[in-house]
Amino acid sequence: MSVIGLLLRGGLIVLFLIGILGVGQVNQALGQATGPLAQFQQNVHQLHIVARYFGAVSGTRYQANVIQTVTGVALKSTSQATFWLIEPEHVDSEFFYRERNVPRGTPIQFFYFVDVINIQTLVSASPGTPVLIIQRTENYVVMKETLGRSIPELALAAQVSAGEPVVAALLNQQGLTDPGRFQERAAKITEVQDKLFFIDQDLGSIVKNDGLHGAPIFVQHDGSWKLAGIFVDHGRSSRPNQSAVARLPELEQLIPKEAEKPDRDKDGVPDDQDRCPNIPGDPENQGCL
Repeated sequence: MSVIGLLLRGGLIVLFLIGILGVGQVNQALGQATGPLAQFQQNVHQLHIVARYFGAVSGTRYQANVIQTVTGVALKSTSQATFWLIEPEHVDSEFFYRERNVPRGTPIQFFYFVDVINIQTLVSASPGTPVLIIQRTENYVVMKETLGRSIPELALAAQVSAGEPVVAALLNQQGLTDPGRFQERAAKITEVQDKLFFIDQDLGSIVKNDGLHGAPIFVQHDGSWKLAGIFVDHGRSSRPNQSAVARLPELEQLIPKEAEKPDRDKDGVPDDQDRCPNIPGDPENQGCL
């Protein structure tokens, strides 16, 4: 299930715990020429979330990178930033303590790669691209990447109803050095709750692949595909042959206007509030060290 590599680099032992998960086959129920992936191909990517921490064995210090590949949905992009929607566990220290054997209480730094891993950055002491969380709920997280990607704004469904057909975009072929491949699968909404709705497909059994976590679920309204929610796998549904999907508010609620302001030093503090706009600092100290 995992491959552990030890690399000696400048006297530093770098430990990699890379999940290699079985990749199954997904039935492509709809042709992509007319499905949501045709409309939103630029918005759906595999993200490699890296949990980095440091430890010591027999007095020798090592750097560990635990890599989790998930599906990320780019909600919109400006010239300064791109906003990603993912399932929350993958940027939660508690999940890595509980599920990935990181020693409890160890400080973890999260950063990520879009589509492919840059191995040189991974094995170096570089912090990579930090994960800036701008909104967190029990069912989803919105992250800000301080890099513009010219990705179009994603349309969101204001309402969904039981009985409506939907299409899931599933990562069915993933890799650390290739951008991954997505296919579509048709389903139907069985029940709608306040924060979740359920579909009549057990996505976790279709493909045994953590990359499905955060898979976007689309609905067609007024002749146009819209994002209805994302698949949440971690304990949200105990119902046989069904999957839980996180419902989403309007885009303006997902991405606060404050998060869209320029941030030159990429410390999460907008330039107009940052006392040290060219030096990354502590948000609690107005962006200064």
